[in-house]
Amino acid sequence: MSEKGIVYHIDSFEKDGNDFRIMGWAFSNNGSVSVAPLGKYDYDMSPMTRLDVQAYFADKTDIAADCGFEMTIKNVGKKMPALVFSDGTEELVENWKARKCRGIIKKLDEKFTFVKKCIGFLPLKDLYKAWKEQGIKGIAAQVEKKPVTVDLYEQRYLNERLTEALLAKQRFERFDYMPLISILAPICDAPPDFLKSMTESVINQTYANWEFIVVSGSDNEKARQIVLQYAENDDRIKLKLSENGSDIVENANVALAAAKGEYISFLDCGDILTPDALYEVAAGINSDEQCTPDFIYSDEDKTDNAGKHFFAPHFKPDFSPHYLMSINYIGHLTVVANKLLTQVGRKLYKDYEGAQDYDLVLRCTEKARHILHIPKVLYHCRNSEVKTNADFAEKQRAHMAGKKALEARLTRTGMKGCVFDGIKDLTNGLYYVEYDLWEKPLVSIIIPNNNHCADLKKCLDSVWLKTTYPNYEIIVAENNSTDDDVFAYYDIIKEKHGVKIVTWDKPFNYAAINNKAAKESNGQYLVFLNNDIEIITPNWIERMVMFAQVKENGIVGAKLYYPDGSIQHGGVIIGIGGVAGHSHKAFSHDDCGYFCRLAAVQDLSAVTGAMMLIRRDVFEEMHGFDETYPIAFNDIDFCLRVREAGYYVIFNPNVEAYHYESKSRGVENTLDKKKRFQIEGDRFIKRWGYRRIDPYYNPNLTLDKEDFSLRY
Repeated sequence: MSEKGIVYHIDSFEKDGNDFRIMGWAFSNNGSVSVAPLGKYDYDMSPMTRLDVQAYFADKTDIAADCGFEMTIKNVGKKMPALVFSDGTEELVENWKARKCRGIIKKLDEKFTFVKKCIGFLPLKDLYKAWKEQGIKGIAAQVEKKPVTVDLYEQRYLNERLTEALLAKQRFERFDYMPLISILAPICDAPPDFLKSMTESVINQTYANWEFIVVSGSDNEKARQIVLQYAENDDRIKLKLSENGSDIVENANVALAAAKGEYISFLDCGDILTPDALYEVAAGINSDEQCTPDFIYSDEDKTDNAGKHFFAPHFKPDFSPHYLMSINYIGHLTVVANKLLTQVGRKLYKDYEGAQDYDLVLRCTEKARHILHIPKVLYHCRNSEVKTNADFAEKQRAHMAGKKALEARLTRTGMKGCVFDGIKDLTNGLYYVEYDLWEKPLVSIIIPNNNHCADLKKCLDSVWLKTTYPNYEIIVAENNSTDDDVFAYYDIIKEKHGVKIVTWDKPFNYAAINNKAAKESNGQYLVFLNNDIEIITPNWIERMVMFAQVKENGIVGAKLYYPDGSIQHGGVIIGIGGVAGHSHKAFSHDDCGYFCRLAAVQDLSAVTGAMMLIRRDVFEEMHGFDETYPIAFNDIDFCLRVREAGYYVIFNPNVEAYHYESKSRGVENTLDKKKRFQIEGDRFIKRWGYRRIDPYYNPNLTLDKEDFSLRY
């Protein structure tokens, strides 16, 4: 924004013959802004509503909403004229030559991003000298001479840590409800330094109403003496002896039996709590007067042997029951109400040793009334040789124990199915539950089509070749095709395969076409499939129906690949790019994604309509797709309405297909498409809000990219 107040942006411009077509927005502190080409040119100007700009400039909502424009400058020739922005008191000129220079500078800026990040970690005098002598090359040489080892996450974490003043303020704060929180630490043969740093992390909590119960084997004299020294100075620290030595499960049960807290948590030996960990937990417990949380978990990261460096953060989603059935993503810090523990059995079971915490989490979340996720790192997990050098056999036993815990969960809940290893590595704790089908009702596969006979044939051939589900019908929704070979193909598939052709002779409207086809279908389940999909997974329908048959679940989506095998769709994250984006887009075929999120069944806010299965009663309850979104966002809007109605939207990466959407095409590639996309995007934002918070995507992760990288 200039000093006097004009702010503007050119979203796109393209040459159309001798004309230039431009889209953008502009407004001013003084009100509306006029936009015109510099010089004597004929031009057409159309205003556009820009709810995204209005949302971004929240303090300017009265003047920012109607700031968009589309301009066509006629008979320009080869040279693009400058644009003049004026609000009556000031004029600004958009100079295209300067814009080109800025683009070159931006590319150079991106090229030396690494160097820029390094500048903060190198001595200023060395940088100045290198700059004077060799310019940017000199700075790069300095970087090579002194490699940067500081983790960018660590820099952010250290920058955002609470100051001593804020920590002191927390110590004096009082909540309406100040529950006693029991921290339980069954210890084995941890090094003395680990035991000390763990204990001191509890002592340094800003929330004071806690007890720390340490259980040690009776033969571990060194550990006992360390704990007793701390206990002499703080009666909240209690040492319990166990005759079971290094038996972690039995030692944990000794600690549980001694705990008096209204909330209980475990601290693995050597791990560290952040100073505000229990304060944040207490604040969360007091956050909802109507339904007090009885199960709480936070984000976590890792720390080194010295407990001074922090890395590998796990920024988790809010509670996702299907993700939890795939992997124990809950981890640390976990705090459980004593009443809930009593309800599910106030003990850990030896049968699940190695995954006893996973079993406990599964039991607790089944019965919990209110599960709260605190999207903040409150727990540092020690990444030491003591913890990481467990042999393969031990890790495999833990993995198998986790499988047993899931099988017990199925038995308790009355769900029939088999638990399989998620991927070949039997030490990573990833699982896949294949549920039994209660019945095999009719499934209607709906495919809109306009020309593109070869694409449609490839799609249908893959359905007929791969599908093992015995009871389905195919409906092709024909929309204004003109190629004779398409209609000839329709005749063949009607006669040979009984495909039903439904005609929509109005202009293309994805939502309306699918709504019409759905009305003429007979299935209890509806599969919406793009005509450029090629099925990979043989039992794809079974793997979608097995989730959709449960009344709490509404929609099931699939994992889609570009033709080169890279990820096209791993689910949809709301807020990325301002509206929504595909999770892990362009990741490699074999990549497991951020904490296995490309390989794990999970709950999401939305999945793509290119391949989704919906139970008919849910589809009808929503009154189908919203036809005011003719091309874009209709599937995302539909998913959000389904979620709003209380149903789960599930991404199943074990259902795979190719999606022959052009990888290089981008979201929209012409001005007309961009204008239409903008209009539908504005409607979506008006309905759902700008950069809506996605409960299945952590706010510490970026909304600018689709790679789950850190948000800065």
